[in-house]
Amino acid sequence: MVRKQDLVSDTDSFVNSVEDSLDILSSFDTRSSRKTWPQSAPEVSNLGHSSLYSDLAHVFLEISDDRIAAKALAQLEGDRAQTILDTLQTILDSEHTSITSGNRARILYLTLQLAKRSGLYPQSLHLTDVTREDTHAVTAGHFGEIWKGRFRGRAVCMKVLKVYQRSDVTKLLRLFAREGILWSHLSHENLLPFYGFHRLDDDAGRMCLISPWAEHGCVRDYLQRNPDVNRYSLVRDSCQGLLYLHNHGIIHGDLKGVNILVTKSGRACVADFGLSAVAESEIMKWTSLASSAGVGGTVRWQAPELFDPNTEEAKPTKMSDVYSLGCVFYEIFTGEIPFHEVSRESTVISHMQSGRQPSKPSPDSLPFSTWGLSEEVWNSCIHQSWSRTPEERPTIPYLLRRLAAVEAAEGRRRGSERRGASSGRPPEAWLTAAEVRNSIRMSRGRDVRSGRRPYVRADGGLPSWNEPTRWLQWLRTSA
Repeated sequence: MVRKQDLVSDTDSFVNSVEDSLDILSSFDTRSSRKTWPQSAPEVSNLGHSSLYSDLAHVFLEISDDRIAAKALAQLEGDRAQTILDTLQTILDSEHTSITSGNRARILYLTLQLAKRSGLYPQSLHLTDVTREDTHAVTAGHFGEIWKGRFRGRAVCMKVLKVYQRSDVTKLLRLFAREGILWSHLSHENLLPFYGFHRLDDDAGRMCLISPWAEHGCVRDYLQRNPDVNRYSLVRDSCQGLLYLHNHGIIHGDLKGVNILVTKSGRACVADFGLSAVAESEIMKWTSLASSAGVGGTVRWQAPELFDPNTEEAKPTKMSDVYSLGCVFYEIFTGEIPFHEVSRESTVISHMQSGRQPSKPSPDSLPFSTWGLSEEVWNSCIHQSWSRTPEERPTIPYLLRRLAAVEAAEGRRRGSERRGASSGRPPEAWLTAAEVRNSIRMSRGRDVRSGRRPYVRADGGLPSWNEPTRWLQWLRTSA
């Protein structure tokens, strides 16, 4: 039986009990997926999931309320930490875990703290069945190369990070552990899912970040090929994706057109949040493309306060994200990057520090005449987002309201209404991140520890739920 007090007084006993419970859950999940339950336990699947998942969740919620126990949990290392991380991830992913969103957040926080301290991540985030489709990368950027790959028959994006020493790859994995776990638990139609990590079979064992493949690439490339699409839909999607992150307390920090991807149905998805935060810490010491112009090469999209010479440790905020969002509006409505007429990054920084903003298109240009840009959008959305005072920048809900009002007025003027952001667009045919993790968990199973005698109750009945070890033994013998 898993008990909170054992975590401090008898850590081995606690971890072993948790591992027993995880073995039971793995057996249940595997049997449920294959429908191979013995006749002696016709209702055991549903009973087992709901009861044991709830019991485990309750134990970890108790730990989250106990400062000493929570600290002891976060200090676990090696195999002990891995067992707990796998268990916490299983609890969070299971449809049988009946807990409130607040309690789910508490368990996720325990997971993140343990990952941060141990440098480990749940095994279900480690993807092995990934192959590269072509012999060359689709594109290359500051952090690395983008390859198209396959994962269990589905197209995926492989972001291969440019770190070439095996020891540095290991350090990088430790840095990405927490970010990857957090990213994998976010779900929104305007957010690119994160499936997990994959290591290439090369000398360095380079690390890849795996996500679904966005059919149309980044928003700028998409607009070059499809100039007549509804650009309001794309900026709304970008707003909704960033708003979802902000509502979950997450700063993107690297928002720009190449990080807005367009799906097969034409939906814009925000991608690559969290990468800049890792880059700011250590990764730039190891990558071959470290830039003195700014983290991630994003000078043109970064808010001016991030280049304040009087502040050495300026960090991205929600308001600096809004500044970058204004730059994304600029890209979508004009087809140009900010300060496109300036080639040197240092000159861009000088312009920003002196108060200059990206150039406004002429009234007879394509942006104003054909692509939907209006004075109202320029003034109330783009221009305001570039305010030098962060507190004067608009909120994302305000931007969404202004966009809706302008588009509705424009539709009435033209005698037609533009389609809404999601009108006529089916959900993406992607696996969710949780589905990927559960499928990995099912296919791998767990190595059952040996050395225990099988246990079956004399009356042929089932063990009690406070006897996890006996449940495990019963499951082994009833296979």
